[in-house]
Amino acid sequence: MAKKKEPAPPPPPAVETELRAVEKEYRREVAVVKARPIIKQVVFFLWIALDVVLMVVFVGYIAFYLVSGSFTERRQVAQIGENIDTLHSVTVARSALPREIGNARTFLTNEVFYDFYAEIENPNGDWYATFDYYFSTSQGDSERLTGFVLPSETRPLITLQQEFTSRPTGAELVIDDLVWSRVDHHQISDPAAWLEEHHNFNVSDA
Repeated sequence: MAKKKEPAPPPPPAVETELRAVEKEYRREVAVVKARPIIKQVVFFLWIALDVVLMVVFVGYIAFYLVSGSFTERRQVAQIGENIDTLHSVTVARSALPREIGNARTFLTNEVFYDFYAEIENPNGDWYATFDYYFSTSQGDSERLTGFVLPSETRPLITLQQEFTSRPTGAELVIDDLVWSRVDHHQISDPAAWLEEHHNFNVSDA
């Protein structure tokens, strides 16, 4: 009569604990091996998504710059044009006005000598001018002299004792090398008052 085989005795507790630890480590390694391709795919798709987002942001920035920048550039160009117009208006307003010349007159002093007379007016309140002048006539030109005119002044220009063989006609005052200079308001704040003070003198026993 055969005898029944007795079951193997259970492993000691230490061996069972070690087997469980080995089994757990094995399962972890298997899970890591299985999850590694999935993690790579996830990282790859995240990288592509980040590139797409950056590309969209870049394209959007370029589009915004092209649209808003064009309007900004137009505004800046318009402001530059307005500034140029304003500067031109200010420059014209502050520049010297043209001088005004009166009719020239001729006076006979004796048979061959003539005197010439004309007036020049400066309409500018804070500009003065220096210049050369002479009288042009049908018989030739008088000598060339140097003159000046102060702010808001009407000044006579006279040339005396000009010799001609016959009476000159059609005399005209000619102004050359006209140079305008602005009064320095740091030195003379009120040109009109300064001129009035310096012109206030009397001539006696001439």
